[in-house]
Amino acid sequence: MLFYGQLLLDKLYSFAQRNSVEVSEIQNYCVLIVLFTILYKVFTNVHWINVVKTSYPRNDIVQFHHVDENGQNNSCTLQEFINENVKEFSNGSWSIFNPLLSNGHLQTMWAGIRQFRFSDKVYFTRKLFRVSDGALVGLDRVVPVAQFNSVPFDKQRFTDGQPQKIDSFTRYMSEEELEKLETGSDDTRPIFIILPGLSGSSSESYVRSFFYELLNYYNLKLDSDSNFDCYCLNTRGSGNVNITTPQLFCGLWTQDIREVIQFFKLKYPNRKIYCMGVSIGSIILNNYLCQEGENSGVTLAFLVASVWDLSTSSYALENNFISSLFYSTALAFPLLKVLDRHKNKLREDPSFVKSYTPETCKKIVKLKIFDDYFTSQFFGFTCANHYYAEGSPLNRIINLRTPVVNISSLDDPVTNGVEPHIIDRASFQPFINMVNVTLGGHVGFFTFTNRRWHCRPAAELVTKFHNKMASQPAFEMKWDETLLPQPPLHNDRLPVKIT
Repeated sequence: MLFYGQLLLDKLYSFAQRNSVEVSEIQNYCVLIVLFTILYKVFTNVHWINVVKTSYPRNDIVQFHHVDENGQNNSCTLQEFINENVKEFSNGSWSIFNPLLSNGHLQTMWAGIRQFRFSDKVYFTRKLFRVSDGALVGLDRVVPVAQFNSVPFDKQRFTDGQPQKIDSFTRYMSEEELEKLETGSDDTRPIFIILPGLSGSSSESYVRSFFYELLNYYNLKLDSDSNFDCYCLNTRGSGNVNITTPQLFCGLWTQDIREVIQFFKLKYPNRKIYCMGVSIGSIILNNYLCQEGENSGVTLAFLVASVWDLSTSSYALENNFISSLFYSTALAFPLLKVLDRHKNKLREDPSFVKSYTPETCKKIVKLKIFDDYFTSQFFGFTCANHYYAEGSPLNRIINLRTPVVNISSLDDPVTNGVEPHIIDRASFQPFINMVNVTLGGHVGFFTFTNRRWHCRPAAELVTKFHNKMASQPAFEMKWDETLLPQPPLHNDRLPVKIT
């Protein structure tokens, strides 16, 4: 599309030169052509009925065993549990979405334009979590509004070099709150951790929307032992946290979530941990789960607006006319702001000093260009394509041993939806349950009432899964390892078969 657009512009300028037509007039025509193309693409793909298209594992061998309240031994697969308990995630179920947001572009644009500042009011207290490499990341915990307001400004635990004011809905923990969190407990209250999207934090509307649904599902008090203990792990350099090491984040950087989960497993050994990753947060979470295999420490995970193959998603993002014009630029711009904010610390990295010049910054109008100059260089890759090839969770999908519910829109203009080769590969992995929908865009999913469709059934699923199965006596997950896909390569080569 971009090639043909450039070809058209060349023809128009050649015509102008031959016929002595003012270039400004040609530019006006070009603007009209671009606007017409955008409007045509946006409004000719109109529908407002969302249909779920679930992809089932070919060999659904992962069984959840538990003893129910009647003392009976029960077992089921995750797909059976979903079909029985969460009808919204069942294949063929449908719902009415906002008719004014009738395709993926409009859903995505609305998610980016509207602030949702006063919707789903959720309050957080922050612990600055120190990772083993010396970095600080914001670990934000949901608290009742009364607790949020009970700690005055001068009683909050501040850290040198960090801003004292975070935002209207987030404050630092007090000494007492920090001590209680770090002391730990032997209780069984479940933990839920969200990893937000690109340069995201707990202030994102999709984070607050899900936590609001989850914490109010049974109308329990937020600090009840029967309710979830909810956290958001902000990406490095985001959420108003100044970096303390010359490194940001990428889809393959999993150490932050690894150490946070290790912290909770150490301090709260009897608690089940559930996770959700959104957009790039889903890439990080997915890679972590695949790297850790049976030792992930996560009972159930959700991947929302996920990317399994970074190369194909990047190609679609950069070569589709509207996606390249709007979304790629919109994703690159906040990353440049992150660099500008943390440039003094980042200058300790020689690769950053080399790349961060006025000339380079002017070139960065697309996400892939940013990844070429910065993301890939921070983490030792040669270029963006090298990072995309190595960072794709699809590479290590065979190692996954944590049940995953993947929630994606087939009309997502940022990730290009879930492509057939991903669905096919995932179908051989019985730990993956694909919940694909026909409408929703990128982290949109806005219903007729402007609520995010996926939040309520996801909250229902994890709540019922925990209460009916994971918290019950003798809960365990079983499968036959010999029936799982096995890696065909040994020492990076195909084995020689001698007959």
